[in-house]
Order: sequence, then C-alpha cells, then structure tokens
Amino acid sequence: MTALNLLAQSRAAKVLLFEKRAPVGLGASYSTHNPSHKLNVRAGNMSAWPDRPDHFVTWLAGQGLDVGPDGLASRADYGRYLQAQIAEIAEGPEGLGRLVVNPDAIVSHLAAKVGG
Repeated sequence: MTALNLLAQSRAAKVLLFEKRAPVGLGASYSTHNPSHKLNVRAGNMSAWPDRPDHFVTWLAGQGLDVGPDGLASRADYGRYLQAQIAEIAEGPEGLGRLVVNPDAIVSHLAAKVGG
C-alpha cells in the first residue's frame, strides 16, 4: 500500500518493490481461497486510501458483495481488492513502468553479520 500511495500522490514517482511472492498484493494472508477466512478488521476500516475511507466497502458493493462497513469481508476478497488497486494505479497507461517489481527479498546486512 505504501508503494501505491506513493504512485497515487505523484505522477513522477517510480517505485521499486521487492516482493518474493507472486502475485503482488496477496501475501500469505490474502491468498486463501476459503471464504470462511475473514479479515479481523471491519470492512469500513480497510480502505487502501486514507482520504477515501469508504473505498473498500464501495468496491465490495460493486463486486456484488453485501458487506457493509461493520461487516467482515473475506481475506480473498481483500486480496482481490488490493490487486485491483495495483492494476488501476500501476498498470494503466499513466502507470506504465512506474511500479517495478523485483521478485526477490531484501536481507538485512546486519542479519548477515549476526550469524558470524
């Protein structure tokens, strides 16, 4: 979300994102396909955009999902929401080349020294 917010705030921004897992945006928490795996935060508090707190709930309604602001959406639906935000910001004509995903992880230089 930090990467998307940077891209949304400035058309001049370019972000290099190191992400081992594909596809970007799901991670372990949101890659589940089990609809009974719910978020532990109300949908009304899960917007990707701080200045649009109802954005996630509106997106859910647009997907035909009846989850109000006080409801708990599925983790899979939140993952789809995040991927939709990535597509809208980073894959559109104005976003081309602004989000570069490196399929790797960053390992701290300090962590390497701890062992030896």
